[in-house]
Formats: sequence, C-alpha cells, structure tokens
Amino acid sequence: PFVGASQELWAAIEERKVEGFISAHAVTTIHYLLAKAVGNARAKRSLGAILSVFQVAAVDGSVVHNALQAGDSDFENAVSAASAHNQHCGYIVTRDLKGFRKSPVPAVTTGALLAMINGLGFEDLQAAAI
Repeated sequence: PFVGASQELWAAIEERKVEGFISAHAVTTIHYLLAKAVGNARAKRSLGAILSVFQVAAVDGSVVHNALQAGDSDFENAVSAASAHNQHCGYIVTRDLKGFRKSPVPAVTTGALLAMINGLGFEDLQAAAI
C-alpha cells in the first residue's frame, strides 16, 4: 500500500524537486538484503541505481557518538537521526514516526512530505532535504 507514494517521492527526488539522502549505514543493509534476494551482481547494479538518485549522508565517529548520547532505545534509528541532523536534512521520511520521537530532525510519512512538496513552491523546498 505504500508503493505509490514512494514512487511519487522517488520521482520528485529524481526531478530535483527535493534532495534525497540515505545514511551510509543503510547502504550496507540495502546491499545485504538485495544480495540475499537477487544475488551479488544484481544487488550491486541495483544499489548503483539507488545511489544515482540519492546522496549518502555520512556516518562517522561524531554521528555515532551523538546517537549514543541521544538516549534512544533504538540505536539504528538514533544513528539515522544523527546522520540526518549532521547532513542538515529537513525531514526524516519513515513509516515509523514513533521510532523518531527523540530525533532532532522531524519525522514525517511519505504522504505528509508529498503534501508539503505539492503545497510549496520549488524555491521553498530548496532547504527541505530528506
């Protein structure tokens, strides 16, 4: 049920209406899941396609340290939030809004972000990275 909104958001990122980021730690997880499903060669091609659209938000020592200090019970979410904050992202797009209650970057659903994109002019969205 989430595919349509995800496709629309992906298209907005490809069209450069907004910037799209994935955190560096997510890249390895995506590759692992793809390789299990379709094999290593196809996984690398698919990951290359993803990285042609999305930028990678760094996960370095300061991001990990900030995530540890966040007091979040879900360390993976804390790393994602710290990475988004470090990258100066405007939003974290997720279906798990509860998992990002302590995030320094507001979490929104894909549908909510699409509503913002469709309700604002291009100039207003220059600062809204995801």
